[in-house]
Amino acid sequence: MNRCVNRLIIFCCVGQVAMGVVSAQTFSPAPSTALQVEGIRVPEFNPDGTLKSEFFGDSAKPLENGLVELTNLRLNFYKDGRLNGFILTPRCIYDKNAKLVFSNADVTMRQGEILISGTGFRWFQETQVVEILNRCSLIVNNAHIWADKGAGHVNK
Repeated sequence: MNRCVNRLIIFCCVGQVAMGVVSAQTFSPAPSTALQVEGIRVPEFNPDGTLKSEFFGDSAKPLENGLVELTNLRLNFYKDGRLNGFILTPRCIYDKNAKLVFSNADVTMRQGEILISGTGFRWFQETQVVEILNRCSLIVNNAHIWADKGAGHVNK
């Protein structure tokens, strides 16, 4: 993920000349061929121009209704221009309209001395709030805390 390779797929119009009449035909991919972009980076900036968050993915595939399927997401959070935390997940969906990233896959989040893992999450881009949905495990300063369906347990 250290490199960001952007591939741009360009659809072309091809002119055809037939009996002195020029007509343009637009070619679209076959219905079974899905558009996919590899090596993506999506930054978000604060009003003062400093980096607020950014996410990287190995690939992005547009779905219906403004949704984008991402693979191998790394979502970085910044505070005062410095990396403050991150989220890792093998697959998720980005809803561009709602500014929301969500998944039912395994997830790991780190912020300072806190490490959280679980299954399923939601990240609200506007408020920078993260919700871990199931099988949440929390490690703080070598104390391990987990919760599943409301039950909690602390191991030291």
